[in-house]
Amino acid sequence: MKKLQTKLQQNKRFFGLRTKLLVHILGIVLLTLTVSTLAVMHTADKTLISSGKENILNSALVVGNSVTAQINRAKMDMTFAHRVPDIAATLDPTYAYGSAERANFIDRANGLLASLGDVGGYYETFYTVSSSGMTLACSMPSAVGTLDISNRAWFHEAMKTGELTLSGPFRSRITGDALMTIAQRFDYKEHSGLMVGSLQLYNFMLDALQQENHPWQQALVVTSSGLVAASVNDGDIGVLSFLDRKWFTTMIAKKLNYFEISENGVEKVASLLALDGTDLYVLVLTDRSHLTAPVEEVKRISIVAIGGAVLLSFLGIFIVVTPATRDIRRLAVYAESIGKGCDASPVLLDRHDEVGALSQSLVSMVGKLMELISMARQATQAKSDFLARMSHEIRTPMNVILGMTHIAKQGTKEVKQLSYLKKIHDSAKS
Repeated sequence: MKKLQTKLQQNKRFFGLRTKLLVHILGIVLLTLTVSTLAVMHTADKTLISSGKENILNSALVVGNSVTAQINRAKMDMTFAHRVPDIAATLDPTYAYGSAERANFIDRANGLLASLGDVGGYYETFYTVSSSGMTLACSMPSAVGTLDISNRAWFHEAMKTGELTLSGPFRSRITGDALMTIAQRFDYKEHSGLMVGSLQLYNFMLDALQQENHPWQQALVVTSSGLVAASVNDGDIGVLSFLDRKWFTTMIAKKLNYFEISENGVEKVASLLALDGTDLYVLVLTDRSHLTAPVEEVKRISIVAIGGAVLLSFLGIFIVVTPATRDIRRLAVYAESIGKGCDASPVLLDRHDEVGALSQSLVSMVGKLMELISMARQATQAKSDFLARMSHEIRTPMNVILGMTHIAKQGTKEVKQLSYLKKIHDSAKS
């Protein structure tokens, strides 16, 4: 029995029922989970990116509105300042006759400008200039009569248009702070000039930028030339430029609000918003990984789910399939033993499933076969007994015939009779 079982184990196929079930179940589980996970992740990624773009645009709008409010406030400062009589009168070189009186008047105007600048809180200097570009009065008195801005492009633009004009960012020669000049033309009698304020960009736009700056997101104010005009990092102002970034020039040229970019090897989503009436843009850069972080969480959960499904599949096969294949193997050994004519105890499996039914059918079939074999053996034995009996019954009279024929042959000389007797004797012997 053991030899037969060993032989069956040696001859069993490499891909048994358990292996096939394992491959099929795992294949179905992995395929289903993988396809569903990829579909969910693809949909979630698109949804999150779309939602993220709206959030980025909202961030740009928040910064833009704050910056616009600050610019409007600065414009109000300009308007209020040049409406102060003593400040407006600085455009008239004949105002306050006499050098001593003129000097005193300018000192008073300087004081007024300094006070206005302090109230604003974000001006380095606050001053008036003539139509020729010479400083007439300034919150920094040393600049009066010495600071000439006639070579500045924004000076000529402001004088020509009469509208509020912003310069590009630059560094102060005095403090090294990042500045941006805001200028507005005003008239006094027959004289024209500019009311000018040098805005300290870090202070001017810091509050607006800080609320939308996060570890995953950077909010900046840039000029159309790509130069950073405002940033929470003061070192970027007037230094960092995006002009050499193809995506930036594309967004400017095509007036795009969104663009997916790669910045320093990091995938980002850029949002660009123009500030009306200025040459400035709000640029918000957000890490794409932050927008798709929930997708990554879904991916991690899916990996855990797939791993759990695989483990459950293994457990299911071990708990359900392994006993079934073991019992089927026992039935195979039992059937092989019966086929070889070996005596084997009936394999009655205590199972209430198809394998149990197979076991009962096999045992029943073997029982019936054994009955048929027994009946065949009995019939064969009866036949043998009958033939032996019949042989005995026939042999006894035949011997008598042989003896009588022998005696008759000895008692006669007639040829014809001897011939008949010989034939009878030969036939009886054969």
